[in-house]
Amino acid sequence: MRNLIFTIAFSILSITTYSQVTDTVNLSYENPIVTIDNRTFELMEFDALDRAKVKYTEVSVTGLITTGFYLDSRVDGIRESRDSNGIHLASVKYENGKKIWYRRHGRDEDVTIRYVDGKPFSIESKKLLANN
Repeated sequence: MRNLIFTIAFSILSITTYSQVTDTVNLSYENPIVTIDNRTFELMEFDALDRAKVKYTEVSVTGLITTGFYLDSRVDGIRESRDSNGIHLASVKYENGKKIWYRRHGRDEDVTIRYVDGKPFSIESKKLLANN
């Protein structure tokens, strides 16, 4: 049987200060959403292996909005950053806490960096012909 209350320890790299911050967030079915400063954690579901999936949202003082997911306390899936107008700036794909790729979305060009064993492996640049 799944535990209704569990503790998730998050290590979050602060974008503005580049310092590591560790918070403990207690989520439950009775209390599925917790907000700490400008960060919100929402218990979404448990997968077939009883791992908790948590949605993460952060809004910086400059209006940058970052969203993503944690699975079993590890960054997992695609994390996106948007400006205060909703324009998509960057995406990062994680699998089980490991960075797979980073993509910067520009007005005229998208740049993708692929990672192997946590280290940059290749860089790809795509010129955009039209922005509709």
